[in-house]
Amino acid sequence: MITAPASYLFTNKSKAVLDKISNWTRQNLMTINNLKSFFTILSNKKYTHIPSIKIDGNNIKYTKELKYLGLIIDPRLSWHKHLASIQDKVHKLQHKFYRISRAIWGLNPQVKKDLYNKVTDRIIAYGHEIWFQNKSKQNIKLLQLQRSGLISVTKCYKTVSTHAIQVLAGNPPIDIKLKLSLQLHNFKHHKETITIQNTNYVNHAPSQDPRLIAPWDKMAFKWNYYREDTAGTQIFTDECLLLLKLAILYAAEQQLPVANIITDSRSVLLAVDNPSNCDPNILEIKRLLANHRGTIRLFWIKAHAGFFGNERADEYAKQATTKDTIDIDMDFDIPFVKKLLKNELNRLWQIRWSASTKGREVFALLSTVRTARIQGDFFINQLFTGHGAIGLHQERFFRKSSSCSCGQQLEDQNHVIYSCTKWIHIRNAYFPPNHHNTKMDLLLFNKKSRQGLQLIMEIKLKGSIQLSE
Repeated sequence: MITAPASYLFTNKSKAVLDKISNWTRQNLMTINNLKSFFTILSNKKYTHIPSIKIDGNNIKYTKELKYLGLIIDPRLSWHKHLASIQDKVHKLQHKFYRISRAIWGLNPQVKKDLYNKVTDRIIAYGHEIWFQNKSKQNIKLLQLQRSGLISVTKCYKTVSTHAIQVLAGNPPIDIKLKLSLQLHNFKHHKETITIQNTNYVNHAPSQDPRLIAPWDKMAFKWNYYREDTAGTQIFTDECLLLLKLAILYAAEQQLPVANIITDSRSVLLAVDNPSNCDPNILEIKRLLANHRGTIRLFWIKAHAGFFGNERADEYAKQATTKDTIDIDMDFDIPFVKKLLKNELNRLWQIRWSASTKGREVFALLSTVRTARIQGDFFINQLFTGHGAIGLHQERFFRKSSSCSCGQQLEDQNHVIYSCTKWIHIRNAYFPPNHHNTKMDLLLFNKKSRQGLQLIMEIKLKGSIQLSE
């Protein structure tokens, strides 16, 4: 990148840099394709002069939008064009999904949710560390992109609010998700402080370029399953990297010829056994193991399996939580911060859902947000949302009559589920005997009563289609 106070200065200022690039390519027997070379100007102000920039005597073309590594860069870094290109990708992807799944046939809702999380969500979030700005216009666009994918997952009517669709699908608002993901990225790579509920979390872990780590410092240390007849001094530790390090130091201090370190944390042992793990704490443990003069063997033991040493280690760990003072200060590791941010994501999502004025029919039944939830039944979700083959919805959006064919003037979810005389035989066959006193959410989640409600809504939908024809 080249900076200049005025556009006409770019011609002379870029010459020295481009000459270096040209010389380097010639030395390495390479050529630059002018047809694929472009430049753009990033400026908040309007400019009328387009500088002439050449390399090897050939002009480089000017473009208002520059695509680089999948990101579309516009002159003002608003990223509107980039989000528009993402929208095109998402819409094309949704049309492909429609070929294999529609309202009443196709893939299981959980499979569709997995496809959304693994494909659509990642297409939207790609490169967000660069372009996400947490601005209102950008967030609205992101929620629109998320909405189109989640409608396919939940099979709801398109009139259902975005907030309600997110809760039914168990997918947090994508703007909050990207905001916290960016905080984690900055905490991990730029050592920026994260503030969660007025508590600051600082990353003091030393950063180290993996390319500068010596190969012998990254070597893997194998582990085995523990057996009680294993020879050597037994050292039991809790599921913590620090305790594994202290156990190694203890073995070195006591000059133990053979030390067996036993832990119930398989993740710690897998990290030590992974040659590509460049975490500073793991590298330090590997150095201690490599420099130890005796023999240290690592073992995994099943937790709470009745082994005396393991149970004793757990007992001491519980006693440590009751102490008034802290013996050793530890830095906040990445998994711990990830867990905090995951809880913060659910907290912020819950606040938004509780404060929202939209989707209150769903809120009355599902007031608590959960990422594990997936409500993807086309017929049942009409009763959850009130949007579908229900008179009140038909009057509100299509100016049709809100009355029920049974004679009731207002047809809503309560009327369909509890009092419509047309469905008495279905209620008697599928609902519990005391269904009049049973809450709606219990009926919607009960397996047998759900079958009855699905049948009711299917009959209603067929009837409304015949009337419209």
